[in-house]
Amino acid sequence: MSRTVEQLRLSTEEEETQSHQSRSKALIERVAFLPPASTWAEVEERRRIFWNVFLMDRFCSICTGWNLSLTSADVTRRLPCEGAIWESGEPSQTPTPYFGISTRSHDREKDYLPATRDTEDGQASLGGFAFCIEATESLSLVTSFFLQYRVDFKEVHEVQRWLMRFKQLDLRLVQWKFFLPEKWRKACQFNNDGNLDPNLVLAHIAHNTAVVLLHQGLAYPPAEWQSLPVRLPSSSSAETCQVAADEVATIAEQFLGHSHVLISPQFSFCLFVCGKMLLTHAAYYQSTLTSSFDSIISSLEEISRRWNGDQPPARANLASKFCSRLKKARIEGSGAVDIREAFSEKQDAIASSRSADVNFRSTGLQRMSTSTEATAPGALDGEIGINGTQTESPESISLAFPPLPLSFQMGSATHDSIFAAPAKTGNDMGEVVGTDMNMAGNCLDFYDLSEQTFLPSERVSMLSRSYIGD
Repeated sequence: MSRTVEQLRLSTEEEETQSHQSRSKALIERVAFLPPASTWAEVEERRRIFWNVFLMDRFCSICTGWNLSLTSADVTRRLPCEGAIWESGEPSQTPTPYFGISTRSHDREKDYLPATRDTEDGQASLGGFAFCIEATESLSLVTSFFLQYRVDFKEVHEVQRWLMRFKQLDLRLVQWKFFLPEKWRKACQFNNDGNLDPNLVLAHIAHNTAVVLLHQGLAYPPAEWQSLPVRLPSSSSAETCQVAADEVATIAEQFLGHSHVLISPQFSFCLFVCGKMLLTHAAYYQSTLTSSFDSIISSLEEISRRWNGDQPPARANLASKFCSRLKKARIEGSGAVDIREAFSEKQDAIASSRSADVNFRSTGLQRMSTSTEATAPGALDGEIGINGTQTESPESISLAFPPLPLSFQMGSATHDSIFAAPAKTGNDMGEVVGTDMNMAGNCLDFYDLSEQTFLPSERVSMLSRSYIGD
């Protein structure tokens, strides 16, 4: 589909194409399959078709780790306008802004983050769909960052450069939340017709999930990271992850309670990522699993029920598989919740070879030292090893889960799971071995790499507190 929209010239604005053709003429013209749009409404329809395909391309890439199909080399598009403007059929006096997307470059020296949207021009014409596109692109940038950047964590310079890139992404997430127009800052915002905008809700959930994916690697470092020459802000990242996951659970619960529409697969995916992180947090800090996990399970069950309808399901749907995976991980613990592993139904075989005494409902988690091989993105019936060789053709890309793979590999060192990291019993994040509270005195301090630090509330999209209980 991504190639189709590109060949149909839906990836570029007609005004951009016409302007370029007026300045220069190609010796060979491309075949034009579509005539120029005759009305503004048709222009917006074509724009929205492209952005829907764009979202599917990003979702597939996020889930599997595959390369993006639509990049800045192919795309010059304005963001879609607010739904109310499109429904009226009358164009806004202010056109929506262009949106910069990712490049295809894997060269760290040439790679750069796409420019963020101008915070003023055309912002009044944007709505939930546009913000969902922006948040999904941020989620894609985070997963691409971890997948594409190989780092030798024994080299101080490489670690510093990697952490600076981390801070750039972190700042992008902070800016997205900070510059949202006032009317769109509430995750569950009723429209004029009394309905909740599912695109806006997904935008806030995708943003918070991007925060979780970005920070969870630093929040729950493996045992090898105790010897890193750079001090990591593990405790602050863990707090950020916890707040973001709690908000995702709360937003989902409120939205599902007030809206009865079918839910996007990306919505279920974000719930799964946050649920897995909550299990990891409870295991790593040997703390009680929060009620947000149960809320996520309930939300996935409700989403699954809506997809099944009144008929008994012929096969499990995406939400039900995510839900079953989290329930199983809660019972089995250990390898079942390693944030560095891809999602795969072959975990059944892996889990049987591991031993753990787990009770997440108690105040602590008894852990045994285990080891698991870090994997690159896997799919339903096959996992991809660290050498990038796919053992089987995946039946479906929908069940893949982005790990934190190559970026967190340290040469040929053993890739222990998070459960191998020694920790002191207690809920104080600062007490855990390997965090920024226990690094050697001659370590470089991560905070020195950037003067700007942010509180979790400055990164995380919050549900309107006045909305709860209405």
